[in-house]
Amino acid sequence: MIEPHEAWGDFPHDGWTDLQFAGLAPDLALDAAAWPGEVRPLLRRVDTRTAAVHEYAVELAYGAGRLIASTLRFDGSRGDQPLGLRRNTGAAYLLGRWVRALGGPGPGSA
Repeated sequence: MIEPHEAWGDFPHDGWTDLQFAGLAPDLALDAAAWPGEVRPLLRRVDTRTAAVHEYAVELAYGAGRLIASTLRFDGSRGDQPLGLRRNTGAAYLLGRWVRALGGPGPGSA
């Protein structure tokens, strides 16, 4: 599930993952509930067997700033995924959107 978040910028999606995420597909998820601070989900998965929700990408409050933690494979390199970030154009574009979003003021900032 793609959650509404300014870090997506103009990365193409209709609220769910599709082929633009094939080169990013992870095999691990985050346990965001273990983080002691504020957590804003960006990309989540729902386990169809247990209905447990885990995160593939989150924005975390960290000190006076924020960071994005993710298990997405920006360098691809698994199975049919592109080999390296240079060949994984969708991943490179998404990473650029996230870096740009972190460079600006945070939500609620004046």
